[in-house]
Amino acid sequence: MKALRVVIFVLIVPGTIVFYLPLFLGSKAFQNQNINQFIQYVGILSWLIGGLVATWCVMAFFTVGKGSPAPHDPPTVLVTSGLYRWTRNPMYVGGLFLVLGYYLYLQSWILLAYLILVFLLFHSIVIFYEEPHLRRQFGEAYEQYCKQVPRWIVRLG
Repeated sequence: MKALRVVIFVLIVPGTIVFYLPLFLGSKAFQNQNINQFIQYVGILSWLIGGLVATWCVMAFFTVGKGSPAPHDPPTVLVTSGLYRWTRNPMYVGGLFLVLGYYLYLQSWILLAYLILVFLLFHSIVIFYEEPHLRRQFGEAYEQYCKQVPRWIVRLG
């Protein structure tokens, strides 16, 4: 039952932001006759990477974190393994790759503006809600994690 609630939440909330809305905006703006096919292939790759990253993160929250991305069922264990070793917000990074994929595939300036707005939304959520919440919930463990792992830019070393 918990897995079903997670799937429903992901399909409705993040799905609207990184899947349904960019698809809607892109289809309404898809008037470009000079589409670069190579850029479209890069867009497909970006979309696939974003989908895989976001899916992995949801699974990590469910299995390692013993919770979900939903605010009503957050992880009870701080997830710092896997993709979370390189960036503190891989789920958001995956979502941004999904929107970037739409922009590159449809080559619509509306989607570029939307990508920027989505990043600003994600950044605001992280700064003003998630980080303070995680500091209260996990204390020193989260502080140490923040010192070791960057917020956005993936560090591979």
